[in-house]
Amino acid sequence: NFTSAYYLGLKSLVEQQVRQLERVITGTPVNQIYVDGGFAQNTVFMGMLGMEVPDFTISAANMPQASALGAAMGMQLT
Repeated sequence: NFTSAYYLGLKSLVEQQVRQLERVITGTPVNQIYVDGGFAQNTVFMGMLGMEVPDFTISAANMPQASALGAAMGMQLT
């Protein structure tokens, strides 16, 4: 049914996101994750992500183009 498919789809997205986060933040002092875009407003996605990475603070970015700003800041660090 639709509800089961919805939750399974979100579970898959969360699993993929966690794998990518592990690739990027392993060995760094990062302890906060900001989610940008439409998924930042999806309470189910945010809750599932929070359960998968309990050692991190998960927050919704509250500014437009937060991802672009983060990328630009990251480039300054290199």
